[in-house]
Amino acid sequence: MTSGTCVRSACPTYAARVSNIGLDQTKDAVGLLAYVVVGLMTIPTGLAGRLSGWWWLSLAVGLLLFGVLCSEPVSRLAEHYLLAPLFVASVATYLLATDYAFSAVPMVVVAATAAFVLPLWAALSLVAAQTVALVVAARWSGGGAGIGWASAVMYAVFQVFAVLMAATSLRERRLHEELAETNEELAQAQGRLAESSRVAERLRISRDLHDLVGHQLSALAVNLEVASHLATGPAGESVAQSRTIAKDLLHDVRQVVGQLREARAELRDALQDMADAVPSPQVHLDLPDDLTYLGTESATAVLRCVQEIITNAMRHADADHLWIAIACVGGEIVLTARDDGHGALVVSPGNGLVGMKERVTGLGGGLTWEGGAGTGFHLEARLPAAV
Repeated sequence: MTSGTCVRSACPTYAARVSNIGLDQTKDAVGLLAYVVVGLMTIPTGLAGRLSGWWWLSLAVGLLLFGVLCSEPVSRLAEHYLLAPLFVASVATYLLATDYAFSAVPMVVVAATAAFVLPLWAALSLVAAQTVALVVAARWSGGGAGIGWASAVMYAVFQVFAVLMAATSLRERRLHEELAETNEELAQAQGRLAESSRVAERLRISRDLHDLVGHQLSALAVNLEVASHLATGPAGESVAQSRTIAKDLLHDVRQVVGQLREARAELRDALQDMADAVPSPQVHLDLPDDLTYLGTESATAVLRCVQEIITNAMRHADADHLWIAIACVGGEIVLTARDDGHGALVVSPGNGLVGMKERVTGLGGGLTWEGGAGTGFHLEARLPAAV
């Protein structure tokens, strides 16, 4: 295991993601429980039999809509469409039973939910609309203005508190995610620096072997060639053998120099280390047993493309899993990637995708991608293997 590898159970970013999931599930469970408690509390108060069927229907609709919002996955567009009827259901629940104080509780739940879906100003506007409904309903119910304003102020405070707490939670989460992305980029930068250092050292050694040992062996082979024409008898045989050994040694040195100049043999290990270093999404690699047949340019392109794919999945996909496969088909390298993220109706290529396409097409290959809402992101790159 390299220094860049991160054990998933001990990785801070992975632990933070698991913690966020747990908090989201707890938040959703508390919201659902609030709806259930509002219905159950009609029993000890003696209102269960006196409340109209419309009140029960509005409460049930609110519970159902909130449950759908809590389900996964729900696109951002669907959240906006569901929030509007949820708001109507919460107001209706109170308007249909203004003498039942707990019927205003769904408004607090809706306010907190709005903070996770809408901008802060829009969520506070929704709170204001619900507060107006509370005041108007209290006045219509026959209670005095003091009672109406007191009730409105109390629930308004509850709603504003819920919105601000949710907004603070979202802000903290975004900061944690940005910090996690920065840490991952730093880890990848360190990996690239280490890789560059290894390649530079290999090139230095190859140059030294070529310039020093190679030249000396070449000179020795030339001198032995001359000596083989001058020496006769047993001495001539020894010179001929020495000349053959020198040629073989020079050939071996040239082979070693050629191998040191190529980073292809380390491609598989580099890809695996890169995948292991990512806490989320979990990267699944499907690699051939042998990648040494790749040309130097193709190997570099594959490494950089995989690196960009992982980075994009971390930043934008909100995915739990990322599958990357490499195969050789008809002399071409086929790199495919897909994730289980939220996807997008329209994919606007940024610098990363544009840079990948330029790198692949520059080698005579091609790059395609697609991503529908809720179906994740798919990418395929094809490039010559021997470049």
